Amino acid sequence: MKYSLNTECDFSELSSLTYVIATKRSGHHAFIEWMCSHLSDYLYLNNVNVNPDIERDKYQKPHIETDIDLDFADADDDVGNIHYKDAEVEHLMLSFENKAVKGVSRAGRLNSLAHLSERESVKTTAVLFLRDPINCLASIARYNEVNPNFKVSVEQQAEKWVALAKDFYAPEQVENLLDAKVKTVRYNDFIRNKVKVAHLLGNHVEQSTQRMSSLSRFGGGGDSKFGNAKTDMSVESLESRWQMLASPALLKEVFDDNSELRELSRRFYQGSKMSGAMKLGVETFLGSL
Repeated sequence: MKYSLNTECDFSELSSLTYVIATKRSGHHAFIEWMCSHLSDYLYLNNVNVNPDIERDKYQKPHIETDIDLDFADADDDVGNIHYKDAEVEHLMLSFENKAVKGVSRAGRLNSLAHLSERESVKTTAVLFLRDPINCLASIARYNEVNPNFKVSVEQQAEKWVALAKDFYAPEQVENLLDAKVKTVRYNDFIRNKVKVAHLLGNHVEQSTQRMSSLSRFGGGGDSKFGNAKTDMSVESLESRWQMLASPALLKEVFDDNSELRELSRRFYQGSKMSGAMKLGVETFLGSL
């Protein structure tokens, strides 16, 4: 679907512009929905396609990806997956899924936002959102097991995770590429302590105890592939996706064959609190840290 930001959206009171960059199956839609739950006048554009000339992967559902024209011209395009509460937009948020930071930085759409991001009153933030690799990749592998029409290469997805992890641990470089203040958020920290990451939205939510919903409305409903995941939002459940795999040995091969994945994974887990399920997963797929 295509969507143009037209004169129906008033950006005169815009105070924040936020980019969320994440991989598939990272839980970033739950994070975004939680962020939006604190905002009154927001416009959220899901899974922005940075290059409309490149055909989408055949498995991508059209209704959860947004081809967006950011020239702010009047247009009669169909509305894609757009969520907003008011035509007077105070907070504008865009998410980019499985897209490298360098690719996002070269997007003409971001250049079109320059007249907004350069305002002194607008806080521009890029959030790099990273989930632990074992459960992130296990989620992709589980999709492949239960959905014959969803054939995403776990090996290729591992490369996507590695690329984002490299940026995650080099935020200064990302700041230069995106001309934005960079915040790094671990999904595994977010599900434990949302107050810890609430500063991303400003002082008015620092003390918030708002919880994410059981299933994000922004994504494709992926947790329906994980049994009772719709109702069980415990840390132990969210960090045990790998235990639901029919063939965990196949995922073990992905880690064994990718030295960069192993190195960056160990770095991620060394700085993480871990549930019992995650500790067992690290032992299973990586051995000792």
